[in-house]
Amino acid sequence: SYQKSIEASLKINALDTASNAYNPLSGIYLNQGDIDLAMSTIETSIRLKKQTNDIRGLGFALYGRGKIFAARKEYDAALIDFNSSEKILTDAKDKLGMGMVYNKTGIVHSVLGNFDKARAYFEKAIGISEEFNVQFILFKAYYNLYELAKKEGNTAGAINYLEKYLAHKEGVINNETYNVIKSYDALAKIEKLEQSVKSQREKSEIIENKNAELDSFFYRVSHDLKGPISTLLGLHQVAKMEIKDEPAL
Repeated sequence: SYQKSIEASLKINALDTASNAYNPLSGIYLNQGDIDLAMSTIETSIRLKKQTNDIRGLGFALYGRGKIFAARKEYDAALIDFNSSEKILTDAKDKLGMGMVYNKTGIVHSVLGNFDKARAYFEKAIGISEEFNVQFILFKAYYNLYELAKKEGNTAGAINYLEKYLAHKEGVINNETYNVIKSYDALAKIEKLEQSVKSQREKSEIIENKNAELDSFFYRVSHDLKGPISTLLGLHQVAKMEIKDEPAL
């Protein structure tokens, strides 16, 4: 779907739309393990974002490239991109993007052994998630703090974070389940509407066929009557010529 979106966008030179599709497409390639293709795709997105001056979009594209650098274990490059992304998204007041960047930056610092910096970023992610109710970032941040506490040998802290992670994750799952149910309900309504439209279309076709039959009938009737009427009119003209008696006419 993203590839088709890109093809369609490039045909009409909608570079901003194409760049929006390159971002998630890069993420798909990364999840599939094709890091080189993921990198070339996100580089294209970054180039287009700069070309179209989509600054906020550039922040997300840099975040995407930072994830790829992290997957390559090029952590310094990843931190540079995450920091640039954080600055752009902070200026744009994009709370969702900021929370995502905080989490990933914290993970990189955790891998590098910068535990204090990692904790600070995870806590920033929690703070912004709680303030703006971004649940899926919140439970990820608690999981990252749980992993960090384990690395530090902080058993009590790890258990505390694990409990919070599980509680928030369950809330997200329940919410997602509700959304799925709503989606099925919406789908059922759409199917009913489609059936109604189909029924109306069938009725319309029946009416059109009936109208066509009526048109044909009226045409045949008028055609069949025209001959006899013309004959009668002709006889009437002949009668007028030969008969002068008014009552007879």
